[in-house]
Amino acid sequence: MGRAQLFTGSPWRTPGGGKITTMGVRRSPKRWAQRGVRVRAAAAAVLVLAATLTLAAGALLWLLQSSLQSSADDAASARAAQIALHLLSDPLPEIDPTVLATNGRTTVIQVLNTAGRVVASSAGAPPHR
Repeated sequence: MGRAQLFTGSPWRTPGGGKITTMGVRRSPKRWAQRGVRVRAAAAAVLVLAATLTLAAGALLWLLQSSLQSSADDAASARAAQIALHLLSDPLPEIDPTVLATNGRTTVIQVLNTAGRVVASSAGAPPHR
């Protein structure tokens, strides 16, 4: 049967009299050694390309995540500076709700006193303790 050999011990037979096994056809152990240089080079190139693309995708995801985190931190710092400037220029006993308004980049605002207690917060903030 050439390079392929059938396993023995199968209860089934083909119409031509050959045996069929549940395991299938046994291949020669030197399967890759018998392939041509082109096939092996192409397989190696595919593996190297797949590894390179995986590493590049991981690096891109890390870069995008760090850029997004930096952008969110900058937006939060800018909004905190805005609120602090407003409170320094106009310290009211009750803070105007428009000062605590959130936008798409800042979702929660809390104003703390010098003791670290929450004095005022935006609508989406967790409850005061």
